[in-house]
Amino acid sequence: MFGLFKKKKKEAIIFEDCNWNKFCDWCVDTGYGDDYFDIIKTDNSELEKVAYYLFWVQSEVNNGGYQQFFSNKEDWKHDKANSLIKKYLPDDLFNNHLRAYNDFKKDNFETAEMVGDKGHELYIADNFFYDNEKRFMEILEDIADKIIDSKSTPQ
Repeated sequence: MFGLFKKKKKEAIIFEDCNWNKFCDWCVDTGYGDDYFDIIKTDNSELEKVAYYLFWVQSEVNNGGYQQFFSNKEDWKHDKANSLIKKYLPDDLFNNHLRAYNDFKKDNFETAEMVGDKGHELYIADNFFYDNEKRFMEILEDIADKIIDSKSTPQ
């Protein structure tokens, strides 16, 4: 009878074992910073370059939209990155990213309030991203799993 009131032990989640957390650590440790697309010149695989770029797209767009991503990563070589990510994203997600990039390059907004204009391309791109974030994250998590699994497997 007293067993009914006994708390069952919950299985602890060990985050160090989660590929996503290992991937996030890898992205932070990689630390390409403002010179990121000099990553093109590094020994990292194409998949690692794509993953690192998409990780920061996801992080920055969720924090402040595409305007924030491209403003904070203005020194990155986005044209090179776009040629790589095109291979990994479905057309609609890639074209949305490209829409935001091309609009940002025009520098046709003068205030942050304009980005809130529902007809503004960055606003449209942000909302498309948010509406399709689950798909974006599934792709990124799949790439992250491949990278972490390849680093865990003895070469």
